Amino acid sequence: MKKFLILFCASGALFMAAGAEYLIECESFPVTPDIKVEPWWKASGENCLILLKKDAVTVADINLPEAGDYYLWVRDFTLCNNSRTAAVFINGQKVGVFGDRMAGDGKPGIWIWTRAVKPLHLDAGKTEIKIVASGQNVRFDTLVLSSNAHFRPGGDLSKISRLVPDAQRK
Repeated sequence: MKKFLILFCASGALFMAAGAEYLIECESFPVTPDIKVEPWWKASGENCLILLKKDAVTVADINLPEAGDYYLWVRDFTLCNNSRTAAVFINGQKVGVFGDRMAGDGKPGIWIWTRAVKPLHLDAGKTEIKIVASGQNVRFDTLVLSSNAHFRPGGDLSKISRLVPDAQRK
């Protein structure tokens, strides 16, 4: 009788890595006359980033622990009228325009997660995240970088590693 070695992987983990997720809070971005961080209804960390004027710009430099292909997720407040949008750039590359999208149920006045269409390859180390408003009163809550194409943010975000901007490290 011959013996065979059979490997089973019920969870699929043998073929798929879990990926890395990193959270960037709205408090990571500096406050200016055109940028506020203040309490807002149902924001995940109680505060949200508000870009008050069109063309307002805010930048945070973070230290990304590992290189990889990352998807950007943004939790933004939508009114469903396309007036509160902003472009997000990572290391000078435009990742997408976020804000004021039609939510799944079509109701305005809610926080929704939106993912950039394509992943962006990022090297480990200094990473610049820039947000440029194309409307007034754009509201962002949280940004998440994930190397897992199947990751979906929501619920308890406390298990996601937080990236603190270089300016806040002391």
